[in-house]
Amino acid sequence: MFEKIGVVTNSWARSMENGTRFEVLVALFVRNGFRHIEVRDGEYLRRSTFGLFIGEIEQCSSCYSHQDWQRVCDLLSAGKAYDKYVQKEHLPVFEHLVVLFQASKGAVFSYALSHKWLSKPSDIEDDNDHLSRAIKLAYLLCPRQARLRLVDLDVSGPVQTQTA
Repeated sequence: MFEKIGVVTNSWARSMENGTRFEVLVALFVRNGFRHIEVRDGEYLRRSTFGLFIGEIEQCSSCYSHQDWQRVCDLLSAGKAYDKYVQKEHLPVFEHLVVLFQASKGAVFSYALSHKWLSKPSDIEDDNDHLSRAIKLAYLLCPRQARLRLVDLDVSGPVQTQTA
C-alpha cells in the first residue's frame, strides 16, 4: 500500500532557501518511507546548490548523443564502470552523481519541467534543446523507469491545442 508514497520537491522550497541541502532532504524522506521523488524544476531549485549542479549536468549532457548518454546512465545506474564513456572533464559531475544515488538508494526519481507547452514557443530550436536536456535529465535520474512531466503553471492567453 505504501510503495507509491512520494514527494514533489517544490514542497522543500522553504527548507532549501534556509540552507538545507537537496541531498539531505532526499535521504531524510527515503529514510521515512518515501520512495517516489519528483524533482520539480523551478526557481526555488535553480537557486539552490543542487540547482547549480543540475546546470552542470545539463551542460555536460549536451556533449553526448542520446545513445551515448543512455549508455553512461545505464552503467551508472547499474554501478558499473562508466568512466571510459565519459569525457575526462565530466568525471567530477558523475562522481557527484554516484554520491547522490548512494544517499538516495531506494528512491525512484522523476523530473517535472516547467514548460509552456500549451502555446507556441518563441524560439523552436531553443525549446527543442531545452526539452532534449530535460529528457536526458529524466533518464539520468531513473533509467529503468524514466519519467518526464511538463508542468505549465502559467497559462495565459488562449490555449493553442494544435501546438500543444
